[in-house]
Amino acid sequence: MTTVLVVDDQLTARKLVGDILHSIGFYVIEATTGDEAIWHAHKKQPDLILCDIEMPDINGYDVLTALRQNASTATIPFIFLTAKSDKRDQRQGMELGADDYLTKPFSAEELIGALKGQLAKQLSYRRKSSRVLEQLHRGLTSTLPHELRTPLHGIMGMAQLLSMELIAQNPNEVLEMSGQILKSAERLERMIENLLLYGQLTTRDPQHEYTERLTATQILSVSDTVAGVAQQVAKRHKRLEDLRFDMQGLEVDFNAFTLKKITEELVDNAFKFSEPGKTVHIATHGTPQELVVEITNYGRGISEAQCDRIAAYQQFDRNYYEQQGLGLGLVITRTLAELNRGHFEIHSVVDEQTTVSISLPLTRPA
Repeated sequence: MTTVLVVDDQLTARKLVGDILHSIGFYVIEATTGDEAIWHAHKKQPDLILCDIEMPDINGYDVLTALRQNASTATIPFIFLTAKSDKRDQRQGMELGADDYLTKPFSAEELIGALKGQLAKQLSYRRKSSRVLEQLHRGLTSTLPHELRTPLHGIMGMAQLLSMELIAQNPNEVLEMSGQILKSAERLERMIENLLLYGQLTTRDPQHEYTERLTATQILSVSDTVAGVAQQVAKRHKRLEDLRFDMQGLEVDFNAFTLKKITEELVDNAFKFSEPGKTVHIATHGTPQELVVEITNYGRGISEAQCDRIAAYQQFDRNYYEQQGLGLGLVITRTLAELNRGHFEIHSVVDEQTTVSISLPLTRPA
């Protein structure tokens, strides 16, 4: 049964709304104060909340703010019921996260329509979340173990060979195998680094080790920073000759870790999904207000439908193409852009090219 929390200090108003909801089979919980409403929301977890704005202790805006700040109540649909009809009042409620706004007096049809609309949206949201969780579970159980084992097996295999007396007596073979161990260890370190970073970006834990690295700013030469990272990635892929640059001489006050990480992940993807000998083009340009980084590769590309389905641990056509990684690069890049109030865009033509564009505001929020 659908449970609705009705919050109003006026008995007549609560009874009127309660009678309408009972008539369509809803279970009603009543609260007369803001404190009581917050307590019921946490303890009873209603499917929807109807709340008056003007109340003597904690008003409706404060109730909404408190509920949106707690993970267990943040997504409960919230509708204001109020005699206030001023547009500024409605806008204030919507900015705080209200889902709808009904002005008193309202008809039973208006109330029922608003409730059913919000409940339908919530059901759609839950179904979508369920699909995302299912996809995440599939990725974690299939991709993650394989990707962690591959470099680990490389480390163990080379280490075992080095322990053999015949190999240990050959300096050239020792040097080559040591290099292979280092390469596998670096690959494993990058994956663990991305897993930890993705966890920080999705949980927003203020105590996480990455927090300061994501917020501190400094004056950066964009061309030096981007080119330096791109060349390191190109050396890893043995494709230095494939790099092409078209960069403005910009200096910006920005977070170095964010710019370097975005560049690293996008360039790595560009090499991963294009063949040796194909150009990877890196362009930067901007204004005093915005920096734009564009990276283009001339590889297999992805379809428009796949662009819309980019998600953590999601790799397209993995069973057909041999490719490394956890599918976190583009997700981390997009999330870093969004955290800096920027935009992430991807344009791709299958079997021709893919361009990823990141625009980053340079004016810091107060």
